[in-house]
Amino acid sequence: IFSNVLTSTLNLHRLIRVSEVRFDTSNWVCKPLLATVPGIAAGFFLQTMALPALLRILLQAGVFGGCYAVVLWCTKGVSKADFRFIRLKKSM
Repeated sequence: IFSNVLTSTLNLHRLIRVSEVRFDTSNWVCKPLLATVPGIAAGFFLQTMALPALLRILLQAGVFGGCYAVVLWCTKGVSKADFRFIRLKKSM
C-alpha cells in the first residue's frame, strides 16, 4: 500500500508541476469534505428508521446527494459556470 501511495503522490506532483495547475486546496479538498458532514449525519439518522432496505438506501442516497449539493452551493464550492461547462461539453 505504501508503494502505491508513494507512486501516486509522486505522479500527481509531477503532473501538477508540468501542467502548471495551481492546486486549490479550499475548493478541491476542504469544501467537498465539509459538504459530506451533513449527508453522513442524515444517513446515520435514516439508518435508525424501520424502513425496507431498498427504500432506506434510495432515501439515504437522495438525502446525501441533496445535502452535498446544497452545502457546496452555499460555500460556493460549485457555481453556475461549472454546469455551463458540462452542458457545453455534451453539445460538442
